Amino acid sequence: MKRTFGAPFTLTGGISSAEGSCAAGQTVEILRTVLGEDSTQPFDVLTSGADGTFSGSYDADRGANYVAHVDGSPKCAEANSDTEPVLVRVKVSLRLSDNKVRRGQRIALRTKVAPCSGHDGTIVTLLKAVRGRLTKVASARLSGSCTARWTQRVKKPTTFEVRWDQQHPDHLAGRSQRKPVRVI
Repeated sequence: MKRTFGAPFTLTGGISSAEGSCAAGQTVEILRTVLGEDSTQPFDVLTSGADGTFSGSYDADRGANYVAHVDGSPKCAEANSDTEPVLVRVKVSLRLSDNKVRRGQRIALRTKVAPCSGHDGTIVTLLKAVRGRLTKVASARLSGSCTARWTQRVKKPTTFEVRWDQQHPDHLAGRSQRKPVRVI
């Protein structure tokens, strides 16, 4: 599944056994391997319900592979689920100083990328619609607070967008909403 940074996602599963006595009330450890890292870490601990199902809800922070693990007991064998990948896009926001301008007026554009940790110093690209197609206008390196700024002269109605291309394995590329500017 793919999510944008901060968006909710749910991991669900179920335990089953031939006897049926192993399914209810089991401790289920959720393990996570962040993309680009070698080690698997404990992420959460859940308990299966009477029917053997379990569920946990989380906010997307880093792309990772998740596995549910149940320890063995005298009656039941140890078990691992299949890997469930959760791919996380960075969240890119774009703010304009004005969305209505006089022909030839300059506007300020500000972008922010989240999460910031590890992404400061990466590159973002400003695009604008030209004849219906987005074209690169400029690029900038993100500051220590993961922001970048540009100024643009607007001569005719224009739409802007900012993109962050994938630069780390734990986050997918992201893009802002398109922001139109009208000329009055």
